[in-house]
Amino acid sequence: MYIKKILIACILFVLGVSGAVLAVSSNNITLTFGGVKLSSDIRVAEKNGVRYINLPFLKYLNVVSDWDPDEGNIALHFGKYDIRLQEGSTKFLSNGQTRYLNYAPFERNDQLWLPVEFLLRLGLVVKNQDGRHLNLDWEHNYILGIENVKYKERPAFLLVGARSFKTRGALLANPNRLVVDVTGVKAHFTLDCNAGNDPLVKNIRFRQTTSDTVRLVFDLNRAVGYKIIPNPDHENQVYIVFNYLVQDISFLQKGEERKVYIKTSFPAVYNLTPVVDPNRLIIDFDGATLDGPTNPIPGDSKWISQVRMSQYNADTVRVVLDLNDTAPCFVLHARGNANMLEIRTIQQIHQVNWAETEQGGRLTIEANGELVSDVTKSDNPEQLQIDLDYSQFEPGLVAPKFRDSNVKEVHLVPVSPTEVKINLDLNRWTGYNTQLSPDRRRLTINFKRSPLIGKTIVVDPGHGGVDSGACGRQGIREKDVNLEVAMHLKDLLENAGASVVMT
Repeated sequence: MYIKKILIACILFVLGVSGAVLAVSSNNITLTFGGVKLSSDIRVAEKNGVRYINLPFLKYLNVVSDWDPDEGNIALHFGKYDIRLQEGSTKFLSNGQTRYLNYAPFERNDQLWLPVEFLLRLGLVVKNQDGRHLNLDWEHNYILGIENVKYKERPAFLLVGARSFKTRGALLANPNRLVVDVTGVKAHFTLDCNAGNDPLVKNIRFRQTTSDTVRLVFDLNRAVGYKIIPNPDHENQVYIVFNYLVQDISFLQKGEERKVYIKTSFPAVYNLTPVVDPNRLIIDFDGATLDGPTNPIPGDSKWISQVRMSQYNADTVRVVLDLNDTAPCFVLHARGNANMLEIRTIQQIHQVNWAETEQGGRLTIEANGELVSDVTKSDNPEQLQIDLDYSQFEPGLVAPKFRDSNVKEVHLVPVSPTEVKINLDLNRWTGYNTQLSPDRRRLTINFKRSPLIGKTIVVDPGHGGVDSGACGRQGIREKDVNLEVAMHLKDLLENAGASVVMT
């Protein structure tokens, strides 16, 4: 009798263990959300007849999740709601308020599984299901979030809906505000309208004006243009993009160098149109609102007679420079400040000098303004190229003549009316470094003599002849690889001035 009881207990234990193992299964359940089959990383599991979905599903709900598998803590951020759950516990906190589930989340196979019951509390519904299918959707077409973002470096807000929706906006004054009616939606109970630290928007308000219309009100620090732009990658998202501000204009003259600075609140997007008879440069700032002076600003009377600024249309600020001469000028973002635009005249390269040094030699390039340069080593080891944008060679400037073991010759090459380059023919590969003066008017290139000049180097590729070495799966022989690498090394060493002996 005692042995029989032990046998029965063992059988029950084995069955219990088997039941625990078999209690969780996927059963190949197909999950669709909003009628769309989800990616393979989103899975459904059943445990004791209750269905669960793994944590990655929350990304489709605009929910930010943080799961600590070691402690079993689950933190969810959904709009203005902070939710805290615990593995194995039916109790959870929603904005500090205690709530209860019928079934607890659990971890299995490095996945966190949330009961479908919890997802229904977030606003989902089960459209239909059977033994092999589960189809979820939002109960309504909700507005789920308003996110403070950037759109092409401009201040913007991203409206996120459960599905697609329509918008209609109007800019109003006294007080300044943008009113956007979003139709075909309801406001989700978690909808958060925090404007963050946006420089233009003080506050965001919303109201459900009809059963399917939500009115958003953006309280503005000042009147500014805007655009409503659908997200081409997500039909349920729309950008509300505010104009950046064109704020101020100033002049700088230092010797022969002349500049105009235009300050903007965000990095500017602009188009240039040069015009003749009379000579002027038109700069159209796209997606901008004028916040600076509207009266003409006197120029320096030499290069510019005056600068005019106007709100050309709702989304374009036009700046016109009335020029006194035909000298070319260019526009670029100021170095170190993306919110500043520089308008400059073409720089004159007035000196190109060579000097011998103990290390090898030094090439110095000087201009009457800041240099915009790029020094590149070409695929040809016997040439170095210096590109100088927005520059011209001073009339009569000639390349320096010299004899050097590393550099054979210097060539001054005009490329266009606004671009030149300086090519250096090298005797062999040589090291170099570049240095700009503090005012960026002088570029120095320091060359270093190769330490391999006059040296003899023996290269032994290894293997060869009947000794092919190892052989790869595709038939590649070690001796062939060694020889190819050795020949490439030979070329590099010879370019650096060494004599190479192959064994």
